[in-house]
Amino acid sequence: MRDFLVLLVLLTALASGCYAAKLPSYFGKPCSRSAPEPELSACAEKATNMGIASLTNGDRKIRVGNLNPLVVPRVALSQGAGQIQLNLTWEPLSIYGLRDGVVSNMKISWARKTNEFDMTFPTFTMAGPYRAAGRILLLPITGAGPSNFTFTNLRLHYGYEWPLHKANDGKEYATIANSHIEISGADGLRSELNGLFNGDKLLGAQMNTFLNENWRDLLRELGPSMLDAAREVTESVLKNLIASVPVPELFAP
Repeated sequence: MRDFLVLLVLLTALASGCYAAKLPSYFGKPCSRSAPEPELSACAEKATNMGIASLTNGDRKIRVGNLNPLVVPRVALSQGAGQIQLNLTWEPLSIYGLRDGVVSNMKISWARKTNEFDMTFPTFTMAGPYRAAGRILLLPITGAGPSNFTFTNLRLHYGYEWPLHKANDGKEYATIANSHIEISGADGLRSELNGLFNGDKLLGAQMNTFLNENWRDLLRELGPSMLDAAREVTESVLKNLIASVPVPELFAP
């Protein structure tokens, strides 16, 4: 689910302090790496939550475009196991709700070079033209047209290691390794796929009703594949962001 890609990148990067050298004022003061871990974690969590809304409006100084919505040119998902066997493509995909994300339970360690945190999105929407073919809970599904997937109180957990390495300039930089991301839960998932079954409105309405009645199964079966795609994109962008920032500039002393 590339729906999480940029916000995860930005939240993780901020939580790690990768903007500390040129921290925008809406994040407050940079966090001190010499602080006890609970204090450092609380500082990074507070800074992240202070800055989310402003950051998603875009900031040219740190090369962040407007994320309200986040528009991804193309997202392809292939799920071939379990009760859902589906090839699903959005082109493009618009993602709404990033600005309202809330970070909690952050645990960042300077000594171990690790970080993890929870995120909650009160309303999280993925919308855009789609193409789909496959089976969902033993029922065949085909279609193309407008789509909307809206989660209520979507909860995620994300963690990673950030080992250091010395570059050719003699300075230390961080990278991302051994990350993991999972859906902790959600209070609802409302799906609307238009253009199912070559435009057959009756069959399409029945399938949408079926998907909404079985949203927990849909989330459980399709969620991991979505998040695997998110992690790959997230780490690719995050590594590019932190590659130019030496570790001594990531945190205040």
